[in-house]
Amino acid sequence: MSPSLPTVPDPTRGWMLRFEALHGHRTSLPAIFRHLTVGQAVRAIAGVVQRQAFGPDPLAALGPDDPDDVEDWLARRQLRPLLWLDETLSSDLQLSDEDRVAVLQEVVGATGAAFLGQLFPEITPEAWQAASNESRETLVRRTFRRFGNIAEADVFPSDTGVGFDVRRCRFHRMVNALDRPDLGPLFCEADFVYFSRPNSTYSFERSTTRANGGEVCDFRLTWKGGADDA
Repeated sequence: MSPSLPTVPDPTRGWMLRFEALHGHRTSLPAIFRHLTVGQAVRAIAGVVQRQAFGPDPLAALGPDDPDDVEDWLARRQLRPLLWLDETLSSDLQLSDEDRVAVLQEVVGATGAAFLGQLFPEITPEAWQAASNESRETLVRRTFRRFGNIAEADVFPSDTGVGFDVRRCRFHRMVNALDRPDLGPLFCEADFVYFSRPNSTYSFERSTTRANGGEVCDFRLTWKGGADDA
């Protein structure tokens, strides 16, 4: 029997909440302590908790959450903590822009890579190569839905991997609507953190992103050792 591609479930709010409880906090807290003194880190964590519990919604300018749009909810759920932490580092700790960005990069890179690690389906080259292009594209698009941020993309599967051009990204739209385009590239860097792991089975290339002014984010993933790009 030929190997088959894995089944990718629908995105759910419950999965995201479990990720935060089991992986998100466990990843973000050490990242904060790596760049701050113990006292600063404690103040930063307390500031985020206080803002989450009592502060105004940093995404209020985007309008209320749509209860029927799980993907939009997932993107907002990932963006809110970044805005709380950014405000805390700036207002409470009064860090320089350089130090503030360094902390944010570390936190988003670590938690974003952990997020991808939990969501990225485990695919063997044998199963991928045995599947039709239609099945490959279906798997990729179902995976997009679980990420939350990818709103529109063109997908180019091949036997050696997959390429996709993201044309609309919810993170890009949201940070621009909030007049904070500087935050967009932070999410892009999480991809490099994840795919640069020593045990990654993919080679990753990307020449442009929406956050850095490109028309698309041109992802190219190929099996390591493959002869051609997707």
